[in-house]
Amino acid sequence: MQRWCWGLDVAQARLGVGLVEVESGGFQSHAIEFREGKGSLPLSEELERGWDRTLQWAKAVRFTHPPATIALEVPRGRFPHPELLMMTGAVCLAMIHATSLRPWEINVSTWKRQFREDGIDLAKKSMLVPWLSELGWIVPRYRDHNGRNKLDEDRAAGVAIAGAARRIFFERPTTDLHPVRPVITVDLDDAA
Repeated sequence: MQRWCWGLDVAQARLGVGLVEVESGGFQSHAIEFREGKGSLPLSEELERGWDRTLQWAKAVRFTHPPATIALEVPRGRFPHPELLMMTGAVCLAMIHATSLRPWEINVSTWKRQFREDGIDLAKKSMLVPWLSELGWIVPRYRDHNGRNKLDEDRAAGVAIAGAARRIFFERPTTDLHPVRPVITVDLDDAA
């Protein structure tokens, strides 16, 4: 049975998820949107939607891509962002509820160091997309809550976090990562 490392990159309006297969290094990426359209919801509604959509997605995927471990980047930094920390907590609780696994915290410097030790420099988040493109990943684009068309760095970070978790827990190199098909599709309106 295949086992997967799940990597989570939490943002206020969305969750970037990377899945990396333990043995082969094959990866997939997903985004779970917490907002629809422009503007924001009251904080309590955003947290509830983030928890619910994460829970639905994880329940739909846990049997087809069973997690061996779940790594969660907890936001840190010079300027505290309480709403983002609360959303991270909501995502963490949803993962525990759906998978019975407690996500473990990985900070940015830890997951970047795993790649650096394999000769891959990902000093800035913006470097993730070109690196994954070189591996053959078709970089997804999305429209942010302001309607801007952007490359999906959240999904790329999810893949990098999952790849680092695979290296830490299973001592597999990050140099053998490669995209795999088919990509999981989950209709969050029908996944419950």
